[in-house]
Amino acid sequence: MLYTMAERPVRPQSSPECMSKFQQLIDFFTLAIDRGDYQLGDKLPSLRSVCQTHQVSMTTAKKAFYELERLAYVEAEPRAAFRVIVAGQGRKIDALAAGEFDPLCLLENVAAPWGSPFINADLLDTRALNRELMRAMASYPQALNHQPMLGLDQLRRQIARMYHSEGVHLHWENLIVTCGGMEALSLAIQAVVQGISKPCLAVVTPAFPGVLSLIRQLGISVVEVASEPYLDLPTLGVLLQEQAITALLVMPNFQHPSGRCMPEADKQALLDLAYQHQLAIIEDDTYRALHFSGQAPLPLKAYDRLGLVLHCCSFSKTIAPGYRVGWIEPGRWSDRIRALKFCSSLSSPLPSQLALAALLAGDLHTRSIAKLRTELQKRTDAMRTDILACFPAGTQVEIPAGGYLLWITLPQAIDLSALLKKALAKGIHFAPGWLCYPQGGPLCKQMRLNASFYLGQREELGWLGEGIVCEMKQTG
Repeated sequence: MLYTMAERPVRPQSSPECMSKFQQLIDFFTLAIDRGDYQLGDKLPSLRSVCQTHQVSMTTAKKAFYELERLAYVEAEPRAAFRVIVAGQGRKIDALAAGEFDPLCLLENVAAPWGSPFINADLLDTRALNRELMRAMASYPQALNHQPMLGLDQLRRQIARMYHSEGVHLHWENLIVTCGGMEALSLAIQAVVQGISKPCLAVVTPAFPGVLSLIRQLGISVVEVASEPYLDLPTLGVLLQEQAITALLVMPNFQHPSGRCMPEADKQALLDLAYQHQLAIIEDDTYRALHFSGQAPLPLKAYDRLGLVLHCCSFSKTIAPGYRVGWIEPGRWSDRIRALKFCSSLSSPLPSQLALAALLAGDLHTRSIAKLRTELQKRTDAMRTDILACFPAGTQVEIPAGGYLLWITLPQAIDLSALLKKALAKGIHFAPGWLCYPQGGPLCKQMRLNASFYLGQREELGWLGEGIVCEMKQTG
């Protein structure tokens, strides 16, 4: 029989001072089940292992498990096994105020997960990659004899050839494979600030919340550079003259969350400005392959002649979600990046690299990405149209040139934290816009929605639009 948390019999509480081993054992497992460490249908450890781990007798262990069964936490099965029959509460969102909001809350499993920063994995055809992974495991024992810290040579060569096919020359030996794009960004930031007593990063905003959180964790100060509609180069030039800026962090192609793409002439102008001030530029190129029209725009790295650009990218948004394979071309910071990589993760997992190297040697991935781009454009167009129909008059929605995110500006600032709490109760998710800025309060007029999860849910969008109107009235 399966139970909900509310249907379980109530167990008496005991103070820690008077707890017997029997009571301690019950509390140990009820707490683990309540928190979701053991989920519905999971087996608990065997009675014998419980006796050894908790230093109790078999009689005490059995008595405790029978009590868990009476309390409707578990159910006895043949061969003295006990299986969990109640769904735990798990992790709850209880801090949504600005400054307290945990970005990981955006991973919640809800019906309309439009606040997620990740691409909808259902849109990615991973069958070819999965086959290559199975084949790769056959040669895995031999590959273990040579675990290159900088990444698998075959994979680095294939990545370099990807750029060569676009007319961009990146030498494979300069590439360093990382554990996803976030490690590449982390290594780049740490490399450029190393040895500087009070580093300061200029960040083009709005920006990816994950990298803003990383900068905060590293204790680095931030100066915002506006991107309306693109990077404001004259303002950046004045800033570089007036302040000691350590590096610029920018996403020139399909910026998160706006989807804007910097014109090619501006990329060259930015590099000219960087040369003039010897400014390090950290380029996050995560979304470039997800362009909606024509050919992919060039990365900023293509214009770099002095090694000032630390180019970061990954496969997570295109062909290999969850494989955690990224890379960095570190320019003149190569030695620092190599040393930091050694101290950070030593090397990246081999099975993922073997599979990706084999996949990239063929052409199946290019067709897969082309289909993905078509589907993403269809979903972003549909969601944008429906947002404008369901949200209050005066709402503006960026027209992204690529990617899968929609950046929305409301007619006025409202308490998005309060709205998010109500939305979550309806199974609707969105990302408050203040997540994309270094400093932000609960009152905000921007929000980010993930169109890759949009399936034409106009009813949910309509509810969200009505909620926005209600918050606007309360805010005045």
